[in-house]
Amino acid sequence: MIVHPEQKGVIALAPEPITRQDGASKNDCERNAAKRLLSALRREHPHLKLIVVEDALASNGPHIQLLHELAMRFILGVKPGDHQALFAEVERREGLGPVARREVTDEQGVIPRFRFVNAVPLNQSHPERVVNFLEYWKSIKIGSCISAGSPISSSLMTISLRL
Repeated sequence: MIVHPEQKGVIALAPEPITRQDGASKNDCERNAAKRLLSALRREHPHLKLIVVEDALASNGPHIQLLHELAMRFILGVKPGDHQALFAEVERREGLGPVARREVTDEQGVIPRFRFVNAVPLNQSHPERVVNFLEYWKSIKIGSCISAGSPISSSLMTISLRL
């Protein structure tokens, strides 16, 4: 889908099929279909500014390299179990102090919490692929976590005092 923050309309993209390619004995995969879709999208719209939003399956070195080559910004999900080196590096940096944190309690006692750090290596296999890490979670004053998420981004993150 293509959306714009100042427009009410949404444009649905034609899906890229996951099918058996010429000469192949097995069906294609989601990664290859995404590569074809993004490459075709950039070819057809070379000047369109895009931010690609994908789940944690896309948070790998070759895919992020493709997004850079296609001049596409991104927001990709990451998971602690799948991106252990990334989360370990964020923890290491937090111990040194350069990780920003914010939390504010609202009227209902819900505490949204954020922490972020820029220019973190994606993983040990692709240390040259640096990303900007954001972690978000909400909790209630009594301590239970009610939701959480951890995306990485190509966009530099900065602190805002407004939530």
